[in-house]
Amino acid sequence: MRAPADKFVLIWDFIPRLRRMFESWLIRQAEALRDEGIEFHVCFSGQPVDWFAQEFARVGGVAHVRESMRGRLDKEAAVALIRSLGRTGLGICFYPMLSPATLRLTRLSEVTGAMFIDQSSKPVPRRTGWKALAVRLRGQLGARCYRRIITVSDYNRDKLVHRLGVPAGRVERLYNGVDLARFEAPPTSDPLNGPILYVGQMEGYKGVPTLLSAYEELRRRRQDAPALKLAGGGALLDALRSQGVPPGVELLGLRNDAPDLMREARCIVIPSEWEEACAFAAIESMASGRPVVASNAGSLPELLAGKAAIFKKGDVQGLVEALERVLFGVTAAAAERDAKVLREHAFREFSFDRMVEAYQAPILDVCGRA
Repeated sequence: MRAPADKFVLIWDFIPRLRRMFESWLIRQAEALRDEGIEFHVCFSGQPVDWFAQEFARVGGVAHVRESMRGRLDKEAAVALIRSLGRTGLGICFYPMLSPATLRLTRLSEVTGAMFIDQSSKPVPRRTGWKALAVRLRGQLGARCYRRIITVSDYNRDKLVHRLGVPAGRVERLYNGVDLARFEAPPTSDPLNGPILYVGQMEGYKGVPTLLSAYEELRRRRQDAPALKLAGGGALLDALRSQGVPPGVELLGLRNDAPDLMREARCIVIPSEWEEACAFAAIESMASGRPVVASNAGSLPELLAGKAAIFKKGDVQGLVEALERVLFGVTAAAAERDAKVLREHAFREFSFDRMVEAYQAPILDVCGRA
C-alpha cells in the first residue's frame, strides 16, 4: 500500500485575474488544506496577477506557471512537475479527462491517487452506433484511472454518463460556491427604478446578440422599458463600442463591483447559449435578491430551481416575453417574490464554506489520507 502524500497538485488550464469564484476558492482551499497538513500546489497556464500570487502564497499555496499548458496538456511539462514534487495527490481540471496524455499522469508512480474536476461547459457530441459503443467503452476504462470524478451540476453529470460512458456510480456532483459575503447587503430600497442588467463575458455564445435584439424589440413595445446595462469584457465589447449600441443600452466594461450592480438592478438576464456547467452568474444573481431571466442552456434551469423566467436559448421572442413577465403587470410581483426565494436558496446551497468543505474529503482521499 502506498504511503500517504503531504502534497496535492491541481493541474488546471486557468489564469487567476479577478477577484471571482475560482480565485477565491483556490485561496480558501489552500488555507483549509494547510490546516490538514497538505501543501496545495496549482499549475496555472499563465502568470497569476500579483494580488492573487501574494494571497495564495500567504495561506501556504504554491503556484507553478507553465505557459505551454495553455489550451492543451503539455504532457512532458506536467510529468516533470509531478516528479519534481515527489509523492502527491493529483487533480486535473479543464483538460480532456480521457485523453491518453491526461490518463498517463494518473499512472505515474509519484501519484497516490487522482481526481478529475469537470467544470467544462464545452458541448459533448451525442454519438450513435458503433461510435457510441466505442466512446462508452473508453469512458468505462478511462474512469478507472481516477479515484474520484467530480462534476458541478446534474446536467454535467448526465453528459459524463450518457455521452462519455462514465459509470454513473463513479461521478459525484458538488456544486460550485461563491463568496456570499459580497452579497450580504440586501437589494436597494428602490430597485424598481433600476436597469436590466447583464454581467458576464461579452461573447456571442453567451447570448449577448440575442439580448440586444430582444431589448430593441422590448423598447418598441414598451416606452417605459428600463435601460439595459452590460458589464463584462470580451470580443464583442470593442466591436459594440466602435459600431454603437441601440438606444437605452450602456456598456460598462469590466467591473469589480458586480454585487452592487446586481443589487441595484430591476432584473438580471443570463441569455447564455453555451452548455453552462454551473454558471457563477446564476449563483450570484440569485444571491443578489433580484428577479432573474435566464435561457434554458445547460444547468441554468437546474440551478435556478423553478424560480426564474426561463426562455429557450437563442429565442429573441421568448426572451422579450420573459422580460415582459418579469418587468410589468401582475407577474412582476410574483417575480419579486421568487427573487426572495432564490436569495435564500443561494445562501443555503452555494456558499464557499460548503464548497471548500465538500472538496476536503476527495482531496484527502487521493492523497491517501482519507
